[in-house]
Amino acid sequence: MSRLTTFRSTATPHTATGTATGVNSESLSGLDLSGTTHTNAGNYPTDPWTFTDSTGNYNDANGTVNDVIGQVSSTTTVTVANATYDGNPHGGSASVTGAGGLNQSLTVTYSGRNTTVYGPSTTPPTNAGEYTASASYPGDANHTGSSDSKDYTIFQATSLTTVICPASVVFTGSPLTPCSATRNRGWGLECRSLG
Repeated sequence: MSRLTTFRSTATPHTATGTATGVNSESLSGLDLSGTTHTNAGNYPTDPWTFTDSTGNYNDANGTVNDVIGQVSSTTTVTVANATYDGNPHGGSASVTGAGGLNQSLTVTYSGRNTTVYGPSTTPPTNAGEYTASASYPGDANHTGSSDSKDYTIFQATSLTTVICPASVVFTGSPLTPCSATRNRGWGLECRSLG
């Protein structure tokens, strides 16, 4: 005698079901399956059952049943968003959920993709490029493993180059470098004349 079910929740115990019938196929009371109650996934090959006759017409009986509670799946989710280079690392987060209250954060691993060379590393990338964030859950006694990955991009930042020159310079017969240039975040080329 065996029974297969699936783990659902730490708050949901599972008990084998069965019936006792008489010689005329009538249902008999007295079947006790309380020894087959379990909550966690697993193989329980020697769960006891007993039958105690209340009519005096049948012999009492007992035996065992092989109960199997199967694992349920888990769900891993990676969350990440595109960003623009700002000198700071940009990464995401990951978590796993499942029946029975499974809900915990996971470590995210980052790898470069296409022409971006990076990782694998658990440190979020800083430089502009194309990346993949991934995470996995190995599973536990009640849940099977799962994994997820998301692609994202850190876009290049724009810049503003400023060239500053004096209004005039005195001829010396030698090469002169009167102008200076600075580059800041922003966009385009700006020329300024002093004087």
